[in-house]
Amino acid sequence: MTSKVRREETIAVARTSLIAVGGLLAYQLIFNIAAACLGWPRPFANFLCCQGDYFADYFKFVLSYPGGSAVELPDWWIVREQIAPYLIDNPYRGAQGLGGPYITHLHVPPLSTLYSLANLWAMRWVDPLLLFCIQLIGILCYWWHIVHGAVAVRRAALLWFIFGLISYPALMMVARGNLFAAFAGLAIIHALALALQGRGRVAGALLLAVAINIRPNAAIFALIFLLLHWPRRNQAMLVGATATMGLFTVCMFLSGWIYPDYDLPHFFGGLQNYYQRYVVEGGGVAYGSSLSGALAFLFSHRPGLDRLALLLSVAPFLIVLAEHVRHRVDPAILLFASCATYALASTVFADYHLLPFLLVPIAITLAPANDGAMLPRREFDRTVALVASLLVLSPKNYLFDGVLSWQVMLNPAILLTAMLLLCGSALFQFRVGRHAMEKGPGVV
Repeated sequence: MTSKVRREETIAVARTSLIAVGGLLAYQLIFNIAAACLGWPRPFANFLCCQGDYFADYFKFVLSYPGGSAVELPDWWIVREQIAPYLIDNPYRGAQGLGGPYITHLHVPPLSTLYSLANLWAMRWVDPLLLFCIQLIGILCYWWHIVHGAVAVRRAALLWFIFGLISYPALMMVARGNLFAAFAGLAIIHALALALQGRGRVAGALLLAVAINIRPNAAIFALIFLLLHWPRRNQAMLVGATATMGLFTVCMFLSGWIYPDYDLPHFFGGLQNYYQRYVVEGGGVAYGSSLSGALAFLFSHRPGLDRLALLLSVAPFLIVLAEHVRHRVDPAILLFASCATYALASTVFADYHLLPFLLVPIAITLAPANDGAMLPRREFDRTVALVASLLVLSPKNYLFDGVLSWQVMLNPAILLTAMLLLCGSALFQFRVGRHAMEKGPGVV
């Protein structure tokens, strides 16, 4: 394939992805505006999330630590009326909330705790809204840096940059103010983008160490990172393991020094509290994409449901992983499978954590598609991965059961269907290859 043809193909995929996600986003916005004009209730008229939740994940969480109630909120703030109640009665509690009917802030890993404490300290000197906006600008610059470094075609890079900005998880992240999701998601994307290009063993391992220390479920991407760097995996493995454990230890010590209530016993107590409130009681189902959440939406939570969801999520991934080891699955498909399993296998998976799916369409354009006899099957696999990724990167909140959108079932259904199609494709190719071997070396 000539460079000119490859360039045009890259631009075409980027343009198609942008139009698809942009079109579905516009349709969602038109639906919400029409619902508001017709006087429909709030779930139908809300764009992206509930009105009272805008920027809540950042301000609500940071202001929940000791000293947060003393932060001054300027009168000119547009969102002051939404943030001010958190100074009086913050829904997040500290150690005193363990064992009670509250949710605590003790469930987050030490790095996220240290980050929150640092932001609370900075709010004494910098306007809190300005501090939030500065970090958002930094996130946008970082996304451009990732795309610019991964995509050689400048026009395509610009299209991918806009594609990321208007994607549903990115908009959801901004609307909810969940900067934790942005930091973890972009670190995952950057690490895997470097691995797909065959570089960045040390830098990628450090990025994944940061992501895992923000969201431990991201450990699945460490496996993918090692597979992509398999010939020189020892260095990446050593750096990644050392950095992950070292970062956890240092941040735990510093967080406990600044905030004495935060220690290992309280951290594990916070995890149990989080599981009770968000999984057992269903607080984490709304605006989520986990298979466990989808099953809880259909049948309500019951013992064994989490294990069933985990089994259904991991089994297809293991088949795709085995096919990759046999050199039958290209890296873009392996990347999609890891993103799908990352979402499906988590007990709670808010939609802003879907950010790593942004790399799947880009990865499809990075790897060569002309692989001889494997071309028809790979074209099918890439189409499945591309369509599924674009669908989950787009909002689909049209039908509601109370305040819960049916998207909480639709996204896991899309991802699980795509994974089963990839498994079916792998098994079909295995049968074809076995039949050809039985017929003899001359049979194609």
